[in-house]
Amino acid sequence: MFRIAFRLWHDLFVLMSKPSTAVVFLILQAAFYLAAVHGFCMRAQEIVTLSEEERARLTAELATLRQRAQMETEAELRTVKNRLEEALSSDVQLVQLYTDAVRTTEFRGLKNGTSLFLEWRKKNETSLQSPETRAAIRQHIEYLLLTLKALSGVKRDVLMENLFGYAARLDQEQRIDRSHPLLARSFVVTSPIARLFAIGAPKGEWIAEAGNTSAMFDRLILPWMREKKDPRLLDYWKYRIQTEQSRATADRVEFRADTFEKIDLPRLRWSQAKDTALLGNEAAAFRQMIDILRSLPTHPDFESWSEELEKKLAPRTLDDKKESIP
Repeated sequence: MFRIAFRLWHDLFVLMSKPSTAVVFLILQAAFYLAAVHGFCMRAQEIVTLSEEERARLTAELATLRQRAQMETEAELRTVKNRLEEALSSDVQLVQLYTDAVRTTEFRGLKNGTSLFLEWRKKNETSLQSPETRAAIRQHIEYLLLTLKALSGVKRDVLMENLFGYAARLDQEQRIDRSHPLLARSFVVTSPIARLFAIGAPKGEWIAEAGNTSAMFDRLILPWMREKKDPRLLDYWKYRIQTEQSRATADRVEFRADTFEKIDLPRLRWSQAKDTALLGNEAAAFRQMIDILRSLPTHPDFESWSEELEKKLAPRTLDDKKESIP
């Protein structure tokens, strides 16, 4: 169509320089081009036009396809869930599932793939039989099961309760190596097991690492608990501060222990005070905040903390008082 339009404008331009005998011919040619362009547009309009009957039929078919897709997806998720839960029944099945996943996702289809896989298994035999690796595989599979729940659209309250339980158990488990690739460096849906079962990432925010419990609490669990004004917030902060202090005390590097005491611990205590105020005990919360500021005038967060506390201590308006009444 663009070539026709260009040709039309070109011929009209030439029209001015032609003798009168050629003018009639060019006018007729221009009219032909205009008719061709008009016919092209009409045909294009006819192609995209959809009757109301056809539109209704396609809409109904789309609804059916969505329903079928949902049913098939749910069936696949149940199948994967059963396979993962079966693997959790014994350490032998844990290792078997992991090695099968590695063989399928990393070596199948490669030239000499079988020999390369056998070489990999021999090289990693000792590691695969170690309690640390088996514990890491178990935690990884448990987190994949939580990921499946997120994918299935389970209610947020149920998912967060399950995630809370998972993270709390992992924090209390001392024998698990958080630096294991399955827990630290591997995105949960890109691991060999996840790729074997085509487990994708859930919609919305989800924590990538199965061992990153701090992010699970900070980005998912705690915001949910604050929305509900869950009294377990206070227990959480007592536990977290105690746990972090124990780790810092056990750290033989004096610089890291000192940094925790002067920088990280006050931040934990400040967050604890904010949640204390959220749950209604402003007196204790504000006293704790002023104690932190009084003892740490050179802390990097001093300025932002002091501004935050100043706003909280400002005289409350009538609307603020009404909002605080249950």
